[in-house]
Amino acid sequence: MIEHWLGEFDRHLRVHGRRRRRVIEELDAHLREGAAAHGEREAVRRMGDARAVAESFTPRAADRLFEQRDRLAALLMLAAMAASLPLARTLEQLGRPGSHASAWFLAFLSPTASVALVSCLAVLRRRPVGARLAAPLLAMVVVTATVVLLDLPPSRAEFHTYTVAETAQTRLQCPASDAGCVAADHASEIRVNYSVGAVLLAGFYLGAATGWTPRRGGRRRRAIA
Repeated sequence: MIEHWLGEFDRHLRVHGRRRRRVIEELDAHLREGAAAHGEREAVRRMGDARAVAESFTPRAADRLFEQRDRLAALLMLAAMAASLPLARTLEQLGRPGSHASAWFLAFLSPTASVALVSCLAVLRRRPVGARLAAPLLAMVVVTATVVLLDLPPSRAEFHTYTVAETAQTRLQCPASDAGCVAADHASEIRVNYSVGAVLLAGFYLGAATGWTPRRGGRRRRAIA
């Protein structure tokens, strides 16, 4: 009976991470103590309806939204991945005929994108593997961003192809001496913006998916004092 009540409570509880485990463990211990003194049925009756008890832990709309931050971060990550698809298409279209730079670059990005997709879908479905993949995902994003920012292979070939194509397209609009510079600056801007943005987003996602919150050391010290 206690296991059934805890299962129902777990389905309706809208908190996660360390707080979720702590709440369930404390209620489990409380129910076991009540059962030892009054029996399981009476202990469950005194505890009340499992759904109502679960909802009492997040009574305000703001609290409920905060407790859903892992799913919101997952949706934000998926939206950012979808928004980057037009750029990937543009880079591919600007590639020289017969060049495999885009294919190699996409192959380089695919493991990170795959881990991000699996992690986000798991977080949305409340699967623990989603949070466990958040830290490896951040590490993979940092490595990918470093390669892109330092213009290392296979990123170098992809953006070199982009720069050459852009130079050809802007030659009629800019002085011949400046066309290459404009294209190079644009390529550099893309590398920096997308790389830094990806690292910041992956870091935010890690914190949200794992339920991390800032420590309140000052309040704790005052309470001890």
